Amino acid sequence: MKISRAFSKFGIAACLLSFASSLALADTWRLKDYEEEFKFKSGIRILQITRARENLPFHLKIYNGNQLLADYPGFSFDYFAESPDDKLIVGLSNSGLANTAIAVFDHYGSLQALALHGIESFDYCEMSITVRRQWYDEKNPNVRFDGAFGSDNGIRKITVRNCHGEQVRLFDVIEKSYRN
Repeated sequence: MKISRAFSKFGIAACLLSFASSLALADTWRLKDYEEEFKFKSGIRILQITRARENLPFHLKIYNGNQLLADYPGFSFDYFAESPDDKLIVGLSNSGLANTAIAVFDHYGSLQALALHGIESFDYCEMSITVRRQWYDEKNPNVRFDGAFGSDNGIRKITVRNCHGEQVRLFDVIEKSYRN
């Protein structure tokens, strides 16, 4: 009787451990070394570098031709859009690994606006423990620069399609991320 009770406890513990490990795998990821380049009609190039074995694995560099304009350690984005007048570039991310959700750069590579992922910062449609932070429609971001041409006021006129399918002002999303 004692053997079956011990075996029963062991069986239950093994089942629980197996179940817990399957839950842990629900948000697993593997970071790989890679470089990705984005080119814009203005001549601006953005180079995203990921080095899996470094303490700060993400790195974003902005060039005008071959001249380095800016270097942002820790930044990484899934999507970029350039304004029609070539004065602003928007970076968007649904990934929580680098923690950068939104950035707006001017044509000199200077950071004009930034929002980081946070548990209550965004109206997420999907969120996992570490990786997934879906706040914008990654299949159709529909970034629009409605009169957002090269001024500080321009940031207030940029819109993006959120994950609910609504066109929202990027400035409002950034502002809300700082209020929470």
